[in-house]
Amino acid sequence: MGGLIRQLGPGLIVTASIVGSGELIVTTKLGADVGFVLLWFIIFGCILKVFVQVELGRYAISHGRTTLQALDAVPGPRLIVGWMVWAWLLMYVATFFQLAGIVGAIGGVLQLGGLALSDAACAALITISCAVLLVVGRYGLIETVSTTMVALFTLFTIFAVGALYWTEFAIRSTDIAEGFSFRLTDDFTVAFAAFGIIGVGASE
Repeated sequence: MGGLIRQLGPGLIVTASIVGSGELIVTTKLGADVGFVLLWFIIFGCILKVFVQVELGRYAISHGRTTLQALDAVPGPRLIVGWMVWAWLLMYVATFFQLAGIVGAIGGVLQLGGLALSDAACAALITISCAVLLVVGRYGLIETVSTTMVALFTLFTIFAVGALYWTEFAIRSTDIAEGFSFRLTDDFTVAFAAFGIIGVGASE
């Protein structure tokens, strides 16, 4: 069991880097807009993406190809590379905007915590500290912090959902039933964004 637990480190680091933006921000925005109607859609997206990710990994390992080479083998239109690689590139470029948002949010938290620096100085401080961690290669430190963050994130989420039951916004069985009525909404923009960002993304 100890050896198994030691192998969880890389997975927890990836989890710590991707969990939150889609699961806590976009899905709650979707819920605020349409209620529980699209709960089935979010769950379907999370399940589907796990199988896509696992099978892509298996294909890459069993055929001795990188995942980009595997995507390039998908049939369809080609312009130097296959259409799937171009779609991946667009999504990957979009992750830079996501990372910029994360850096900005962390800078905002530091400022709320009393750090008297400008937005640009906070962003520079965060970026430099991340670069130093990568250069120094303090993998153990990153793994410990990531594991702690994932555990706290899970506990806080469970606590927040449980705390709803002491408010007027308690989740009822009728809400869950509505979430599995397999209906769609008129405006699908936020739902499409939520589906694209939950689970795993282009960089994972």
